[in-house]
Amino acid sequence: MVDAIMDKKMRAEKYSIKKCLDTTDCMEELTDEDKAIASEVFEDDKNKEMFMKHKNHNVRLLWLRRKITALRKLTGLASLYPSEMGEIIKAGAETMLKTAFKVLNKQGRCIILRSIQDEDEGAAADNQSGMNDDN
Repeated sequence: MVDAIMDKKMRAEKYSIKKCLDTTDCMEELTDEDKAIASEVFEDDKNKEMFMKHKNHNVRLLWLRRKITALRKLTGLASLYPSEMGEIIKAGAETMLKTAFKVLNKQGRCIILRSIQDEDEGAAADNQSGMNDDN
């Protein structure tokens, strides 16, 4: 029991928000807006640990940008509704994403979140191919 408490305390110190934000502040590739959004990403203990465990700067940057993009999408969705509903919708969407990641990871699938532009281009290509299939 005592070991579990000590382990949790050491883990909290090793993957603290302060360490994550200090590391993020040194990432010249991120804008100030990105860094501000990153602070929300680090509210989740798993995100803090994952971020700090990536030793390769480029991998860490790609991972964080993916999380920032996902959070921007969730925030955009939540802003379509009254503020009291926004938080509920955001929490629900986050739960659905986490569940989807767990299922796909168990199936051994690799997930790559693309930028909004890539998704729009992919959707346009799918629509075009769907029209060609009908002919």
